[in-house]
Amino acid sequence: MEIFDRLWYAKQVGDGVKSSDMIGHYCRAGKFRGFDPSPYFDTDWYVAASGIALDKVENPLAHCIEVGGASLCDPHPLFNAKWYRWTYMTGEAENLSPLIHYFTMGRQKGARPHPLFWGSWYRQRYISNNKDIDPFYHFLAEGERSGLNPNPLFDVKWYRERYHIPAAENTLTNYVYGGHQTRDPHVMFNSAYYRSMVPCEAFSPLEHYLTMRTDIDPCILFDAEYFSHQYEEVFLEKVSATTPLFVQYLESSEVRDIDPHPLFSKKYYIERYRDVKSSRTDPFEHYMRVGYREKRQPHALFEPDYYLDLRLAVRESNPLVRSLTTGIVRMLLRAGPGPRIRRRKKG
Repeated sequence: MEIFDRLWYAKQVGDGVKSSDMIGHYCRAGKFRGFDPSPYFDTDWYVAASGIALDKVENPLAHCIEVGGASLCDPHPLFNAKWYRWTYMTGEAENLSPLIHYFTMGRQKGARPHPLFWGSWYRQRYISNNKDIDPFYHFLAEGERSGLNPNPLFDVKWYRERYHIPAAENTLTNYVYGGHQTRDPHVMFNSAYYRSMVPCEAFSPLEHYLTMRTDIDPCILFDAEYFSHQYEEVFLEKVSATTPLFVQYLESSEVRDIDPHPLFSKKYYIERYRDVKSSRTDPFEHYMRVGYREKRQPHALFEPDYYLDLRLAVRESNPLVRSLTTGIVRMLLRAGPGPRIRRRKKG
């Protein structure tokens, strides 16, 4: 594969340009029309980031390779040149472009072009049978449009549907460049809660959580200590010290039933709601997506109707989440495994 991807470029220009003339066409006309010579290189993005004038630079891609290494301008909105150099290029020549480093050696070693794109995880999850394709290339070329996730805590399909992102727009790009200020990357990642607990500064809550490794988890319904105890009992080993605990919960709960919190029981939820069991949907994910709106009961000790009758929550909010900020949850936990709280009769 060459850095100038003729097949990629041909999809943009159609059949009217010969393969041997594609680079020339890009230099003469394609760059002015916003055509990209590779999925790794976004012409409009690089031009804006570097401040170059298209009529003064013959080939923006060549400019990025020859000059961009020193200036560390991003070649693509999802290729963080500065972060990549700091992470993977210690001791390398300053004029070596991070894009070329990734293209020639980084991708083979599992380097990440951006802290929110987990290439090794993506390969194992989606393209393990194709060792020859770069995960980042696959994500940019087809994976994102097909709803494949760049990391365990960014749900492409959910994000697109939840925030009405146009089909032509990359969801991760939307999140990184502005969306994170008001949007959650995953149905179980509460950005507002995380920001209230941790000063993220210039980072998105997701990037901060995945890179800074704080003791705060992004879901108020996740009890790290409770999860760790279950994990060690189920898998007979300690939780990983290098992977965020909430990520470990999501990954491990796909293969074994592990509860995220003392007041959410997957076993109880499945037994009570047979449609969830037949749908093969993860019970906790179902609850977080639609179950709480339907006032479904997450645990024998917590009944939404009773809680809402106490007028302590907004009707459209998640009652279990809201309860964790009040004294009600402490009362329920003190109740132990005894009789569950009954619904108040209406009328």
